Amino acid sequence: MKDGRIKDSQITVTSFIRTAHSKQARLRQNMPNWGAWCPNMTGMSMLEGNYDQYIQIDLLNLTKITRIATQGREYNEGREWAKVYKLSYRKNGATWHYYKEKDEDAKLFSPTQCQLGKQPWTVKCNTKTHLIMV
Repeated sequence: MKDGRIKDSQITVTSFIRTAHSKQARLRQNMPNWGAWCPNMTGMSMLEGNYDQYIQIDLLNLTKITRIATQGREYNEGREWAKVYKLSYRKNGATWHYYKEKDEDAKLFSPTQCQLGKQPWTVKCNTKTHLIMV
């Protein structure tokens, strides 16, 4: 996504606030105040969270996914980021599948693991997919 091979029209989001729309989801954009896709959380308690928000990328063809990277945004002193997320993928059918490891129902990725020297963005089961949802 970062290099522009994935076009804006291939990125779909459930909602967004102000100018923090889907194309803002690209890494390292250097956009003042925003620089990230931000779902609209109006009416939501910060403690409650909203796990129905997602970003979907249409890769157009079956594509091997090996890594996922996330980042927060600089607004609000850089303290805004996804605390956890799941990865779903869909091949040419209508069924979405959660990425999972061993006996998990769905792998929960946590960006805070980066601080512990881990790589939460590495997808171990290199899968080919047409659509991904985070």
